[in-house]
Amino acid sequence: MSDADESPCRVCGKVDQEEFLVLCDGCDAPFHTFCHHGCICCQQKPRNNFNKSFAVPEGDWFCKLCAGRVPALKPKQSPLSSVFAWGDNEEGQLGIGADTAIVMAPTAVSDLGGISVRDIAVGESFSIVLSNEGQVYTTGTGTSGQLGHQDMVHEKLARFRKIEGLDKRPANEGRLERVLAGREFAALLSQNGHMYTWGNGESGQLGHQENKHKKTPKKISALREQELPVVLAAAGSDFVVMTSGLAKEDDYFHRALPGVLMTMGANIQGQLGDSTMRNQWVPQLLNAQGPATTSVDGCKEDEPTTCLLGRDVRALATGAAHTIALVTGTLGAWSWGLGEGGQLGHPKPPVPPNASKFFRQTFRVPRPRFIQALHNVNVMQVACGVSHSLFLTNERHVFGCGSNTHGQLLGEEAPGGDEVSVVEEPKDLGWTPPPASGGVRIIGAGDHHSLALTMDGIVFTWGRNDKGQLGHSPDAKTVGVPTKVDGLPCVESIHTAYNSTFAVEFAKAVAGPKVGKTAAAKKSKGKAAKAPAAKRAKK
Repeated sequence: MSDADESPCRVCGKVDQEEFLVLCDGCDAPFHTFCHHGCICCQQKPRNNFNKSFAVPEGDWFCKLCAGRVPALKPKQSPLSSVFAWGDNEEGQLGIGADTAIVMAPTAVSDLGGISVRDIAVGESFSIVLSNEGQVYTTGTGTSGQLGHQDMVHEKLARFRKIEGLDKRPANEGRLERVLAGREFAALLSQNGHMYTWGNGESGQLGHQENKHKKTPKKISALREQELPVVLAAAGSDFVVMTSGLAKEDDYFHRALPGVLMTMGANIQGQLGDSTMRNQWVPQLLNAQGPATTSVDGCKEDEPTTCLLGRDVRALATGAAHTIALVTGTLGAWSWGLGEGGQLGHPKPPVPPNASKFFRQTFRVPRPRFIQALHNVNVMQVACGVSHSLFLTNERHVFGCGSNTHGQLLGEEAPGGDEVSVVEEPKDLGWTPPPASGGVRIIGAGDHHSLALTMDGIVFTWGRNDKGQLGHSPDAKTVGVPTKVDGLPCVESIHTAYNSTFAVEFAKAVAGPKVGKTAAAKKSKGKAAKAPAAKRAKK
């Protein structure tokens, strides 16, 4: 390098060993080949290098901040997707390529025009996008490995980057269907029920039988060992709730026991529903011996001694430390976990007369309990925030319970006092969008704000707004009335959590990734594939 004195390595800050200095073909930044996996922001070399020298790569080379970008559109090619984002962007989690910490109004995520967006998940400091082409992209900050890139340390990705290696998955897993995000971890679900997790695993939320972080996606082997494919899944702050499904032909799963409720991760607030209050490092089966359908018999128990849910859970929603489930066997909903803010929809037990007002026991429900206030309500959807929950009924009414401190359940900000700002049992919020909108189609909840998407594609938001999470009213910290988000086209879907939101206008249909035959299927020459020897021995 002729100008080495002016262009030191971005990691170590030195210009020595010029023969190992390479320039990124994306941003022209120089890096030593042996420094690239170190931390740019801390200027720390990678550990355990042991003074190894790495050859200079041939051809084009991109640094960790420029690699894996979403494919650019060709000249005159129309976008494959149209996505808008707003809210908290301090860690780059909106992927708009700008350093703006707070995005107060909907802003186009132009990079995502190069792929057909299938699903989006939002974490506290990062976001994940799954494309219909079968690729996964992340943006934001991943100090615990939640971005899924081996070379990232503390750096911030302001634009989406592809996670490598997922195209090498076995064909019998099927295409990638969904992405999930907790506070500092992520999960990926395939068509045939295989789940990959990565990121912060200190509470066991990754399901890998340990409490270590994982910087790249790893399949949960415990699910395969128990022969349980995953169908439904939801990620809380540091826990996961799932249900099993029917095994597919030509797969390693063989147990015909669908609908089993499974949980793993943090459990200090009872959010796993197994009543142990202990963190679990592998999926726990709550109702493996339960009935096929849920019955209302015994639902009035204040403290159920067993899991009363049958194997007919049809929807799951998780907040920071609570879960709500919908089942086909009953109307209403079931909830468990932390209920101190009223988010479970159960009245808090009265405080004993002799109890100190300074040391009150936290209200928790350690097993799934039926929400009595919804016993005659046909609930279609559920959305959970940190301390509030929303319910969308079959009549398109929005119900809510929990904290209303920031107006997330409608109304002005509470003047002070927990009792004033808590709605303990679900109630109809009494709001309907304009008649021409056709009613509410989708609901969403962030930390302390709420969203509603109408039939005609209009987005309404209300609640806390200190980080621009409402997409409007830049001068207001709290908005207690559902307000239309201007600057958006007709929206197809919304994806929100924590303090950030993505709105998808459209995603064009594209050819999915090619899925070849499995090795077992090839050997069988058209016959049904056999289970591995270890599996056959168990049968």
